[in-house]
Order: sequence, then structure tokens, then C-alpha cells
Amino acid sequence: MVRQRRPDGRKRPRLRRLAGADVVLLKAAQLAIPSLRRAPSMMEKIITKGTFDGRFEDREHVVRRFVRHTERVKERVPPEKLLVYAMGEGWQHLCDFLGAEVPRGKPFPRLNDRQEGPKMMRRHMVAALAPRAVRAFATVSVLLAAAWVLRSVVRSPRRRAG
Repeated sequence: MVRQRRPDGRKRPRLRRLAGADVVLLKAAQLAIPSLRRAPSMMEKIITKGTFDGRFEDREHVVRRFVRHTERVKERVPPEKLLVYAMGEGWQHLCDFLGAEVPRGKPFPRLNDRQEGPKMMRRHMVAALAPRAVRAFATVSVLLAAAWVLRSVVRSPRRRAG
């Protein structure tokens, strides 16, 4: 599938910049989940440096690379095996290509738009962090309880002696 976009760059491919609470959440996730530590550098290597030659902020260059990539895909993939899909076309075009019926009463999912994308990313990070946070809280609670018990045991002979 090739997503059709406007070649004028008004909807150019871009990475969403993280800010505020998203950065804190990402840092926490990276601390708790080692495999996430490599994600930002991997994205930079593959997308910024690899795909866009380190010129990600050069809008015209990014649009030219995107258009060239789309044209290469169209040249290399047989038309009967390639769905050229513009966002907003909904179910009909997709289902026709797949030979499937259009789902009745189900709205077309829009998970990767500017509003839903960041929300989905936060949900995934929180879901990944939650079990670790519960384990960390339980561990700290056990340690604090053990320290309190030890403190009580150590203090109790002193009280008797006094």
C-alpha cells in the first residue's frame, strides 16, 4: 500500500516533536524498558539521516524524497498488487482492493492523525510502564515495612532497659 499525499508538502511526512509530559513519559519508559533506549537514535539514523540525508528540516528536499519514493514503489509493484490510498477515502476503496465487504456500522479508524497519534503513543507507554511501576511500588513498600520492623526490633530492647 502506498499512502497518497499532497506532493506540495502541505501534508509532508514529519516526525512529531515531543514536548513536556511526553518527554517525561518517554524518559520514564526508557528507564524501565531498555529496548526503548535505542528508539530515538534508531529513528534519527533511519528517518532523518537515512531517508532524508540529514536534511529533515529542508521541506523541499523532504517532499522530493517522498515523491521519488512513492514513484519508485509504483514502478516496482504490479498495479494489481498495489493499493494507492489517499487518507479520507474510507472503507470502500480499501475493501474493493482486498475483495472484502465494507464493515457496516463501523467508522473507519483514524489512529495516526495529529490528535490520535500522540494519545495512542501515551497509552502504549503508560501500559508498558504500569506493571513495572506496580512492582517498584510493591518492592519499595516491602523494603519500608522491613525497615520499620527492624527499627522496632532494634528499639524495643532499649525501651526495656530504660
